[in-house]
Amino acid sequence: MMQARYDEGESKRMESFVRLITQEHAIVFARTFVGLVLLAAGVAKLSKLGDFVGVVRNYRLLPEITVPFVGRALPAVEAIVAIGLLFGILVGWLALAAVGLFLLFGSAVAINLLRGRRDISCGCFWPQPNHHLTWGLVTRNAGLAGLAVSVWLIEPLVDRVGQLPIVETVATMFIAGAVLASLLLWGMIIRLWGQPEGAQ
Repeated sequence: MMQARYDEGESKRMESFVRLITQEHAIVFARTFVGLVLLAAGVAKLSKLGDFVGVVRNYRLLPEITVPFVGRALPAVEAIVAIGLLFGILVGWLALAAVGLFLLFGSAVAINLLRGRRDISCGCFWPQPNHHLTWGLVTRNAGLAGLAVSVWLIEPLVDRVGQLPIVETVATMFIAGAVLASLLLWGMIIRLWGQPEGAQ
């Protein structure tokens, strides 16, 4: 009888331990994934800033006078939000900023799709003319916004992340980076596969 109670207590403690570890790793993973997405997008746009200003102009959503400022500011904002999330600085506020960015991008794509303007560059990462608008981009941004919301919701638990050993923290961040890299590579393969023969 006593052995059964002991085993039951041990089982409950183990379940609580597993839930705690999963929760802590989920915090690191989600924050890192969102941060890396924004960092990759921001750095790519900053590397071709003039082209990205042209992309913003081509969306036809802003008064012309504001286009140069917005086109230059957005990549910088993405990079700042990303760095803050990756280093765990002001996570709650920056997660909300990330939600706003993803919803902004998704809404801009959706508005142009509803206007029938599909054959323009999305400017998602590198501003290339063959990155056309699709409803898949809207869905992707909605999913990223949802992930950023989850980061905001679990932000009150972020202090627990400090309890993770540095090796586990780095490993979890590495896994998030590997997942993102795999998704980007898969998207690149799909785009190349869909190109007509002889296309550059």
